[in-house]
Amino acid sequence: MFQVTPGGAVRPIAIVNNARLASLPDVPTFEEQGFKGFVARGWQGTLVPAGTPAPVITRLSDALNKALVQPEVRERFAVQGLSPAPGTPEQFGAHIRSEIEKWGKVAKAANIRVD
Repeated sequence: MFQVTPGGAVRPIAIVNNARLASLPDVPTFEEQGFKGFVARGWQGTLVPAGTPAPVITRLSDALNKALVQPEVRERFAVQGLSPAPGTPEQFGAHIRSEIEKWGKVAKAANIRVD
């Protein structure tokens, strides 16, 4: 979250994440400022078509995880304010289901519908 000053400068006032960003270490999270549960992390991942053989999924997952722990990759992500999170296909599936549940409740509470 940013604030525009009277002079037109943009000043960060809070991070919508569960942890501070390495690129903005002095900017507190919303939770640190008393807004509990105010986390909206963006995320990305790699998906494969249903029915992809398990050995192919394992090989792809292993290769991606190996890349995500390389210092050059971590540095490149950090410059963009991103934090790579290696894991298993099962962990990513659980994360996707959790996000669907969380944001589904938000959409329902706000009466948001797809037309």
